[in-house]
Amino acid sequence: MTSNKKLFGAIATFLILATPSFATDLKNLDNVTYSIYIELDENEQILTINPNETLTDVCTLCYIGMEDSENGISIQYQTKVYIKNGQFTTEK
Repeated sequence: MTSNKKLFGAIATFLILATPSFATDLKNLDNVTYSIYIELDENEQILTINPNETLTDVCTLCYIGMEDSENGISIQYQTKVYIKNGQFTTEK
């Protein structure tokens, strides 16, 4: 019985580690620092992203926008979002 528990534990651990992450990374390709906000459910977080900086695992199923701008993007499982020329672009 103990070997079955160990086998089950090993399989469960493998499945957890093998599950892909769908959280979005955000990279600023511009030479400008931006103040961005992230809306997730009813919460909002404001972050600063510096030139050529990458923020990893920002969110999944959220909205990312730039402060004092109408520029924003809804995130639905994109793995990479870029800021280029002040605009958001995505890559799946």
